[in-house]
Amino acid sequence: MSQFIFINDEHSKVASTAICRVGAKWVEALGSYFIGCNADAPDITFTINGKPYTVTSLNYKISAGLDLCMFGFFPSTSGGFYPSWILGPPLIREYCQIHDMQAGTIGMAKAISS
Repeated sequence: MSQFIFINDEHSKVASTAICRVGAKWVEALGSYFIGCNADAPDITFTINGKPYTVTSLNYKISAGLDLCMFGFFPSTSGGFYPSWILGPPLIREYCQIHDMQAGTIGMAKAISS
């Protein structure tokens, strides 16, 4: 099972909107976006096939130590074919994936924390 969900974001609209909303900053030396772990950051909602999926800051801020958190969504060059973003662990922490092999579908259900 893949831990990555890709968004084809040819014009970076999805990415730039999310980055602006949370206040994440690109750190070239580390090749990723970062935000303060204690920063007040909003939930992010993605609409996939007409259904909203909300990811909380608890699930998209990944601790890197010393009050520095990595923004859990990150860019990918997709092998040079087009720009995309990987939703990966933040979305998977928030939603369980349901694979129906007979119907050839994948669904998502809100995860229940223990």
